[in-house]
Amino acid sequence: MPGRDRPTVTKRMGPTTAEGLLWGIAALASLYSSMGNGNWQAGIGLISLFIAAFQLRDSRRLPPGTTFDDYRIECSSGLLAGSLTIPFVLISLINAVESNDSRELLLLYFWSSVLLSSTTMVVSSVPKSWQSAWLTIFGLSILATFVARIRPIPSSSSASAIWWGSCALVYLGVLQTLVRLVRKTFSLGEGMIISEAMALLLVDSIIHTTSELQLVHWGVGDVQRSHQFVLMTTLVIGMLLCGPVLFTTVRYMRGQISLPSPQSTVAKGNGSTAHAFVPKPVSPHELRTTIAFFSVFFAIVGGVLLRWNTLRMPGHENGFLWTIFFIFEELPRSMIVVLWVVMVLCAILAASWLWPLGVSASDAKGLNMRRKFYHLLATAMFVPGIVVDAEFSHLAFSFALSAFIMVEYIRLLDIQPFGQYVHFFYQSYLDTRDAGLVIVSHLYLLIGCASPVWMSSLVKSSAVAALTGIFVLGIGDTAASVGGKLFGRRRWPASNKTVEGTLCFVGAVVVFMFLLSLVGVVQLTAFQWLKFTIIATGSALMEAVSDQNDNLMLPPFTAALMLLHL
Repeated sequence: MPGRDRPTVTKRMGPTTAEGLLWGIAALASLYSSMGNGNWQAGIGLISLFIAAFQLRDSRRLPPGTTFDDYRIECSSGLLAGSLTIPFVLISLINAVESNDSRELLLLYFWSSVLLSSTTMVVSSVPKSWQSAWLTIFGLSILATFVARIRPIPSSSSASAIWWGSCALVYLGVLQTLVRLVRKTFSLGEGMIISEAMALLLVDSIIHTTSELQLVHWGVGDVQRSHQFVLMTTLVIGMLLCGPVLFTTVRYMRGQISLPSPQSTVAKGNGSTAHAFVPKPVSPHELRTTIAFFSVFFAIVGGVLLRWNTLRMPGHENGFLWTIFFIFEELPRSMIVVLWVVMVLCAILAASWLWPLGVSASDAKGLNMRRKFYHLLATAMFVPGIVVDAEFSHLAFSFALSAFIMVEYIRLLDIQPFGQYVHFFYQSYLDTRDAGLVIVSHLYLLIGCASPVWMSSLVKSSAVAALTGIFVLGIGDTAASVGGKLFGRRRWPASNKTVEGTLCFVGAVVVFMFLLSLVGVVQLTAFQWLKFTIIATGSALMEAVSDQNDNLMLPPFTAALMLLHL
């Protein structure tokens, strides 16, 4: 297959020894915590998964149906991070949750995640001449049968192998579709993380929906989901499933789709360039396309998603009405919404004044300052919301992510007159990580800030875990980036990150945590302070040695450590 064995695609085919060491320490920490909570089998499973992923970290083979040309080219494969991130998050939740029913459900999803990660390693490690559909299905059946013996579905052990095999095939289908449709947007590891999360959310939604309809009794589907969690899964899965329908609608209206790619406009750091924006006139045919696009979208939302959400909501409440009442039933929530709107408008005005649209950054430092401005904005916006009302922040993150996905659809499909303005606005903030078809940096930043909040909502945890995304991205990553650019002299081996930047990361996070403790937001004992500093150091080192996207991988990694040890 063309491009499959090309040797010069990546600078490093696997993670550095330091990254592997950090993941090994994290896996051992999870084993220690699991043994103390009686979940030693899960801990052993994660250790085994780490050993397998570490051995295959330099594998030059890819999942069937994909080539090197489908992945981001300036980073390693990320197989280790992709294999371990979701299982590591789930094992931290298993050890922190109090309800036995919730623990059983999380254990089911943990072994599902282990199976999915193992599936990628199995189908990627065999010779490509063996990678036929029938051999893949045969291998997955054996693997699914093995996992089913370890963790059978409570309602029917005989159906477990079929269930696990179906999960694996759905995951592989999502991964292959993802990397082929939006080429050069993800590394293999990043694609694995997103595909596993999507597959597990879809599995949970299927289990919950069929249980509510009383079609199948899974034995684990009766666990109560919160209003916020049901809305989150409906919004995220619903928006992603809207994509193919919207693409088909636009293609039918236009006869073809010409997708814009930002890679030709990514700042190269070779001088400041101004580009005047001249809006395209909207033709009557384009106006009809826009009307059809939004008509189909609102028909899906009102006719399918809203009814599906109502079926799954506690008490079968209307999700739209529940959200309105939830926002306005307490004054602080309404005030937070007003604060967010004002801050976003002020930030847009300030950014437009500091960095006029259409003017490319003159160098890497200028581009870096532009991007980190929004990291600081996220800190200023999200800290008050998480501290005052974490449940409301959970809901707000879900709506924001679905809105960001919708805006990306509008940009990709060039829905007039909005698409051209969105595409032009993004140009001033792109770097090499956004050289693919989909612009992901802002999506990853939101997911990185939101994922610890979503994780913490499933268990009773302190504000420290919920604020991890802010610690890592808003404070630590920004300090590391700016400090490294200003003071960096010594670089880490096989990395462009500096030792001084890593020290800035740790120092900024600890100082920010100390300031929060002064105002009573968090309270830690001396021993907890020591553990927090060690975790912050581990997170800073992972940021320094990993070439995967920090916004996607680092917050859940750090939040899992917080849940395990704080």
